[in-house]
Amino acid sequence: MLINRQRKTIGRQIIVPIFALLLISNGLVAGITFYELRQQLLLQHETDLLSETETLSVQFNAAIQELVHDVRFIAGTPPFQGIIRAQGAAGVDPDDGSSIASWKQRLATIFAQLLKSKRHSVQIRYILADGEELLRVDRYGPNNTIRVVPEGELQNKAHRDYFIDTMALDEDQVYLSDINLNREFGRIVEPPESMIRAAILIFTPAGERHGMLIINQSMDSSFDSVRNLAEAGHEVLIANDEGDYLYHVDPRLAFQFEYGERSNIFDDFVIAKLLAPGKAQDSSAGIVDFFGSRKVIALNRLHYNPYNNDQFVIIASMDSAEHALTVRDELAERVYLVLILTVLMALFLGTLNARRISAPISAMANAIRLRKRGGALQGLPIAAPGEIGDLAMAFEELDENLSSRRKALEVEVAERKAAQVQLEQGLEKLRQANEELEQFAYIASHDLQEPLRTVRSFIELLEKNYYDSLDEKGKKIVGFIMQSSGRMQELIRGLLDYSRIGVDSPRSEVDCQSLVDGICDDLQVKIQEKNAVVQYEGLPTIYGQATELRQLFQNFMSNAIKFSRPDVPPIVRIAAEPCKGGWQFSVCDNGIGIPPEY
Repeated sequence: MLINRQRKTIGRQIIVPIFALLLISNGLVAGITFYELRQQLLLQHETDLLSETETLSVQFNAAIQELVHDVRFIAGTPPFQGIIRAQGAAGVDPDDGSSIASWKQRLATIFAQLLKSKRHSVQIRYILADGEELLRVDRYGPNNTIRVVPEGELQNKAHRDYFIDTMALDEDQVYLSDINLNREFGRIVEPPESMIRAAILIFTPAGERHGMLIINQSMDSSFDSVRNLAEAGHEVLIANDEGDYLYHVDPRLAFQFEYGERSNIFDDFVIAKLLAPGKAQDSSAGIVDFFGSRKVIALNRLHYNPYNNDQFVIIASMDSAEHALTVRDELAERVYLVLILTVLMALFLGTLNARRISAPISAMANAIRLRKRGGALQGLPIAAPGEIGDLAMAFEELDENLSSRRKALEVEVAERKAAQVQLEQGLEKLRQANEELEQFAYIASHDLQEPLRTVRSFIELLEKNYYDSLDEKGKKIVGFIMQSSGRMQELIRGLLDYSRIGVDSPRSEVDCQSLVDGICDDLQVKIQEKNAVVQYEGLPTIYGQATELRQLFQNFMSNAIKFSRPDVPPIVRIAAEPCKGGWQFSVCDNGIGIPPEY
């Protein structure tokens, strides 16, 4: 049972990482690939839709430019100048004798023929410069037949915006109105009909404005032709330069501005604001939310009036984002199928490989267990192929080496035990020697204080009784002896303290400036012999062991003076500067220095 459980564990350790690696690697590759493919497909669809909106714009513009061409063509026909000549000659044209009524009849015939040939043209009028309609032909006869409007129904249009704007044009310029719903007598005609007006001025031979020709053209057929030109399944939107919808997939949202309501492309799509008046951009595309669905949308701004660049329409084409990703979805089905087959194949091959590997490993485990119980190492799969056979051979060699080393280790352990006994005996002797040394130092320092006290007593008597009888040199000698005996007493106390290190090491405030002063006095002979200079000032007062500090600085200074360069007076500099939590001292000299290896 143990062997079988081991074999299953090895198989699991082999199969699980392979399975996980396959899933993770293929999942990452598929995820990255599908993400990049999605971005590329959406970008390509945006490009295709932009191209489509440009085509739709060309179709839309063609209808308007055809209107411009018609109004220019009709304005160049003879009846206009015939009417002008007849009005200037008491109602009769001096060139051919035709009356004004005759020329109006000819002009009405031309208007009617245009309406017959242009089904989307609704109304043609000639309005005089004072605003009075001279002639109007429209499609509002019985059953929408073409008719010449009776004179009693003609109106004065001087107050209308299109009349005022057209009268401000120069010769040969064409006025194009905004696209809105057709109105008669200020009311929207029912059923509603989208309309655009094109107008051109008629001038007299003297260059005066005689009147204007106006053609009203329905845009419903143009909207339909644009919609029909779009690819099947695509949705088309058309808005004016204010963003108000002129054409919408939901007809109820078109021309809402004519009824005082708001339905605006700038409100519905943020990217549409890039095409708002004053913006330099003429096209944009992106992903939007349209009635709860993700859509790819492309928008194109068409400036249809060459005389007014601020007059334009926005034509948008939309398609479902899911439709754009159809290729990705189809590819994903195939990729997932291949991925499943790959994983299944990997599991099958991994299981076979795990069993092939686990069998010799189990045999090796059995051999090692027997060896652990005290038996001989037998049954190792040395003949197994590859690394497993090498591993079995290595185990066999290891077992032989361990047996040899075990014997050597037993000998070494016995030797180390004997050495340990000797070491412990030596440490005991060393401890006893240290105790004796400490006792000696204590006794010596304690006994040395008595003769030193005697010397100081005699010096004090000498100073007290005979100081005034001494000359200056004698007084200096006495002072020097007093100072030296005082420092020697401090050294003896330090020796006593040293013998107590680790037991009781008293600390006190130490004036380092005075401490170094005293050391300079002690080393005065050496300093004079070497012509040495000791530089120090402003040394701080610190908390420490005065004797040990004195010995430390004295050693530094003494060594600096002793190990100087030939013929170079020693210079010793002692300085201190505050640091975090204390003071940092430095002792520098110009001596021979210390070799790098030391």
